[in-house]
Amino acid sequence: MSQPVSLSSDTRISRDSGSVGTLINGILVVFLIASVSENLVLYRQANDLADSLKAKQAQVAQAEEVFAQGYKPRIDSIVGNLSIFAKTSPDFAPILEKYKGAFPAPGPAPAPKR
Repeated sequence: MSQPVSLSSDTRISRDSGSVGTLINGILVVFLIASVSENLVLYRQANDLADSLKAKQAQVAQAEEVFAQGYKPRIDSIVGNLSIFAKTSPDFAPILEKYKGAFPAPGPAPAPKR
């Protein structure tokens, strides 16, 4: 029969430290893989958000153009007419003064359409 091999304490320590080192290396590899995959997900989300932002910027530019061409002249006309009315009607002047900051600065009132 074979005799049992007795391991010295030095051999046991080196064998244990080898398996601990392997375990630590394995954990580091798992963390590396998790980190890389999370970074890829974040990169993709950032690209998707950038594309979405470009689309929204185009929509906002179009809305600003519609406002500047269609609604702003009408609003300026109404504010100009209200200013003229406030000069002739003293009762309306305090109301217009109260909301003065809410209205844009009136430009010259357009000539009335006939």
